Amino acid sequence: MCTTNGVVIAFIAFTMVLLITLTVQAMTPFPRGDLTYSFAVVEIRNNTLVPDSIGVYKNATVVWVNRDLEDRYLFIEDRRLPVLKYGDTYTKNFHEFGTYDCYCGDNPTSRGIVIVR
Repeated sequence: MCTTNGVVIAFIAFTMVLLITLTVQAMTPFPRGDLTYSFAVVEIRNNTLVPDSIGVYKNATVVWVNRDLEDRYLFIEDRRLPVLKYGDTYTKNFHEFGTYDCYCGDNPTSRGIVIVR
């Protein structure tokens, strides 16, 4: 009985250390000081992208969420995405290095970029 409890406690401790390690690695800054993530969320608020610039690792996931009451749509690299109603999300995985332009279709002057490193 005590051996089983010890194994369970050791497993939980190992899992916690692993999760903390992965979280810290996902937020390791690059030499310029910019934070880069393996997962990021960009909000559409007041017809703008917040944040307007995000750095992510290759194969990272970025989620855009519409926080405006009006329907919005995005362009990523001149590709129009489906309309997002309030609270809707769009998810994209970035598998190639580079800089990706994105903007809210209702306001093309409100641009954002995703930098994949």
